[in-house]
Amino acid sequence: MWRLGLVLVGLAACAPTGRELPTWQVGSATLTLPNRTYPALPFREIDFSLRDDVVLTSDERGRELSLRIGCYHGPLSLSVDGHALADQGDTAVGEHVYMLPAALTDRAVLALELDGRLTRTAAMLGIATAPRLAIGPPIRTSAVFDRYLAIAALVVVLVFALVWGALYILDRRRKADGAFALQAVMASVLPLYELGLLMPLGAFDQAAFVIGIAITQVATLTFVHLALGLGRVPRWLLAMFALQTMLAPIGAAWFPITVLAIGVGVLGTIPLNGYYAYRLIPLARRGAQRGDARLILFAIVFAAVAAAPLTLPGFGGPYVLGGWHVETLSVFGWAFAQSLILARQHVARSRALEHTALELQRQVAERSKELAEALATLAQQPRAELEADHVIDGRYRVVRKLGAGGMGSVHEVRRIADGERFALKRIRGHADSSVLARFAREAQIAAELRHPNLVPVVDVGIGDGELFLVMPIVDGGSLEAERERFGDEGWARPRLAQVAAGLEALHARGIVHRDLKPANILLDRGVARIADFGLAAVRELATVDHTRSLSDLGLADTLSPDGALTRAGDVFGTPRYVAPELAWGVREAAPSSDVFAFGVVAYEMMAGRAAFKVAPLLERIAGRAIERPVPLPADGAMIMRCLEVDPELRPTAQELARALR
Repeated sequence: MWRLGLVLVGLAACAPTGRELPTWQVGSATLTLPNRTYPALPFREIDFSLRDDVVLTSDERGRELSLRIGCYHGPLSLSVDGHALADQGDTAVGEHVYMLPAALTDRAVLALELDGRLTRTAAMLGIATAPRLAIGPPIRTSAVFDRYLAIAALVVVLVFALVWGALYILDRRRKADGAFALQAVMASVLPLYELGLLMPLGAFDQAAFVIGIAITQVATLTFVHLALGLGRVPRWLLAMFALQTMLAPIGAAWFPITVLAIGVGVLGTIPLNGYYAYRLIPLARRGAQRGDARLILFAIVFAAVAAAPLTLPGFGGPYVLGGWHVETLSVFGWAFAQSLILARQHVARSRALEHTALELQRQVAERSKELAEALATLAQQPRAELEADHVIDGRYRVVRKLGAGGMGSVHEVRRIADGERFALKRIRGHADSSVLARFAREAQIAAELRHPNLVPVVDVGIGDGELFLVMPIVDGGSLEAERERFGDEGWARPRLAQVAAGLEALHARGIVHRDLKPANILLDRGVARIADFGLAAVRELATVDHTRSLSDLGLADTLSPDGALTRAGDVFGTPRYVAPELAWGVREAAPSSDVFAFGVVAYEMMAGRAAFKVAPLLERIAGRAIERPVPLPADGAMIMRCLEVDPELRPTAQELARALR
């Protein structure tokens, strides 16, 4: 690789020889090169002829000369005083070279005539370099550079497409790998275009190029969103690229549409790069993925700089580099940046799996005995406050307290083995050891779950006389903290789709959450993830008499001073989100109960207001009729089904996930 770099630097250092011939006649008009061929020529496919009478210098007269045009992507032929000369250039990359024998240069003036065809590509780029007349063979550095750079780019994208595409086929969950493989395949249109391999498509070569670049941009956007957890790609960006792909085939029949399609693509880079900056710059400044965000920003800037020599003429600017097609370098920038991001993420996952395997091996040997001995006496252990730097179970060091509730407290901790940050939740003991045993069994099931919309349990154990759970730490807060955004359907809908997907994964494993509410839905870099699943199985209500008061039922603390329903404590959950059929106990709670809670959360997020004036649970306990909520618009029909009083009429989590995708 370093040898190739030295060769390219050496080629670039070779200064061109001879002199430029910038002024040519097109009929009665004068065309100065380099420049676009219009307005001297019509902006459509047409044959043309350029003429120039060149006065030879004394050094040039009677010598073998060469005429080289470094960048014109169309057919071109040269005749000298009526003698046609063969084109010896690399026409596939736009180079044209003609050797003028000494027999034709033994005169003072040469009548040169360039006959060509203004193709679609040529009409867009024009003649990017002025013809150069030199003594002897010309220096062809730019053509060599363009060809080998395009070949190298083609090899790189195809290799990456094969590698990451194979990984995606083997494991369909690695969607970022699949997006990168698709991007690599479609990005090959750029080197193919530079090598002239799209020319056999005729009028459709520009359409193929435009469509390929548009799909490349969509795949790149998808990769960025998947790799950094940014949620769904904005629809307005997808619409812009869809417009471009629809216009491109039409342009094959009517050339101005091709110009429009390319214009949409070129001008579209402005809002596209603005969107990248808006989403990535904050991530690059802070957060666990700032390194990945910086790599993507580097690739964007690198690609913009590499493409500038080609895009500047499109805005009426100068030809900065002429025949040097450095825009192909953008392929390398994106490919290596994205490969590095995926490689880093795969290494991080591998390390996490290795550590998990070691942890499981250790737990198999120790946990069964510890839990059996500890559960019997756990309820009698004193509850001490954890201070910073306190070590739990010899494995976790306390950093700070994050919060507390009726069941215990949550602390930020660092795993001593590798310094990884986690959230550790201490569980307060109960007198009934069988309840704790069921809790431990639920935690074991939860620890086996892996889904992007669930916050899993990575460890469970006994420390300082208390049961604790360890979960990944989420820096984004919960939906409860985002209530000011409730009512924004564009913001709410993708997050509801993610919650539904997480709920579907839980129900597929036979787990009922039993406490779904905004406070238990965390936002991890914009992605909604359900937390505390399975734990509500131990928060059971005894069968109660509906004639008893709310205070007797332990629900009096659910009313805040202003009468609004708030947190009900860890035993009962929050009445606002509890299905009415659970009024007499949660022993038989079914997935439909979670669907009801989802419907209440979804209604609040979509409408910006509570679904019910009084919680249906409280109405059912008091023996009153449950009032139906105000219907949502037509697109909210599925959410309204979730709020049915009859559990049989509610959709399943699978139906929800499909409807909201």
